[in-house]
Amino acid sequence: VTQGTGLGAAVLLSGRSTSAQVVGCRLTGLQSSGDGVSMLSGAVVESLEVARNVVPAGNRGFVAVSATLTGVRVVRNNITTSGASAGVTASTWIGPATGSLFVANNFVIGRGMSFTQTTTSAGLEVYHNSVLTTGTNVDAIVLGTSSGSAPVNSVRLKNNIFVVGVSGRTIAV
Repeated sequence: VTQGTGLGAAVLLSGRSTSAQVVGCRLTGLQSSGDGVSMLSGAVVESLEVARNVVPAGNRGFVAVSATLTGVRVVRNNITTSGASAGVTASTWIGPATGSLFVANNFVIGRGMSFTQTTTSAGLEVYHNSVLTTGTNVDAIVLGTSSGSAPVNSVRLKNNIFVVGVSGRTIAV
């Protein structure tokens, strides 16, 4: 899949998306400001699977900002970031207490992962990921530290490998 949405993403979801799959793709041609899979603000996404994809040089491999997520799985992806944002980014998502966002078995090189949300958001599971950050002051995983955001609720972290560079933190809360 080559970046062709005109909005900076190889795959862009908007409105209501149910049972969508982005599986086994090489999301290439991304500009440094482009994303692999992205959701427009206000999107309602149910049962999305983003699996076994390669994002060789995008800004973010997966991004959900101000979206309602239920049953979203981001699994077994290889993401290399070249921009200033995290490889897997989710902020202000609104979902049920469990099963809202599952991130597992991903390999992320560059800017790590970032999860920030409102107090109404919950249900984050981050399992078996390998994150190698590059640069100075880059955190492997950020949980709820953006300006004005509340702490991330109902988080499960299990068997992740985080390798950070100079002055980076493994987990920033």
